[in-house]
Amino acid sequence: MEFVSWADWLDNFGHSFSRQSAGYRFSNYQFLLQAAMDGEGVALAWQHLVADRMAASELVQVGPAYQRPEAGYFLEYREDGSNRDQLDRVLAWFRQAAG
Repeated sequence: MEFVSWADWLDNFGHSFSRQSAGYRFSNYQFLLQAAMDGEGVALAWQHLVADRMAASELVQVGPAYQRPEAGYFLEYREDGSNRDQLDRVLAWFRQAAG
């Protein structure tokens, strides 16, 4: 799965993107989030990873959420596993959560 870029996010909401300057790119997700919390800029982040920080008002969502339609999670498992009861419970939960 590829990450959503600023160009992807802006394009999805009908805005064009042209890089005005080199800007700073973080190589570590935690450093990126800390910079945003310190008021150093705006970050694209996974909502499930920043929900607690948004609830604590450490981060604020400044635009609508966007998820690539082709993105998703995949569950792989072995049919011949020895813990079939546990597997069935996990599969039932996963299907219910995924809708």
